[in-house]
Amino acid sequence: MLLPDHSIRVTLTKAMKKGFVIWFLLSLAILHAGERVVFADNALSIEVPDGWKKSERNADATLAGWETSDATTSVFFQKMNVGRGIDMTEIMDDLVNNFDQNEYLIFHKAGEYKSGQVNGVNQKFPAIFTTLDVTFKAGPKDFEMNYYLFAFDTGDSQYFLQASSTKPVRGVREKQIMDLIRSIIAQTRP
Repeated sequence: MLLPDHSIRVTLTKAMKKGFVIWFLLSLAILHAGERVVFADNALSIEVPDGWKKSERNADATLAGWETSDATTSVFFQKMNVGRGIDMTEIMDDLVNNFDQNEYLIFHKAGEYKSGQVNGVNQKFPAIFTTLDVTFKAGPKDFEMNYYLFAFDTGDSQYFLQASSTKPVRGVREKQIMDLIRSIIAQTRP
């Protein structure tokens, strides 16, 4: 049986359109919202991107670390002992020099330093960020890598975040790293 050729026109009301847009945006937020985790004796918290897992690599040398399921992107936190009153640029210079001196890395270049802040519970703390372009020497095969270095000072402690991703770095991975950095909340010791 053939049905008559009638065009059916669906007209969405403004309320239906607005409802759809709100539902769509909430769905995106839920898909990209990570789990907030607290670590470093309750001094730090971050939002871990969906699909990332706790990393056991370097567990005895770091406060905490997470990586993607394919292990091509990771982030690790360390506490630094640099003392009070040291300029954030000096701290970053020392971190970059450590990479330049590492026998397992071929250091190509460092990005521009960018100053910023880390959110605290009741205040903001000074921070500094840069990127590194390196080759990781891993035996018979070398890996081209981007490193993302972020250091901040809460007044009673200094912390260092090292994120890395194999090249080419996908836009979504870089966004996850940057969102993770932006999600840091630090607090000082009472």
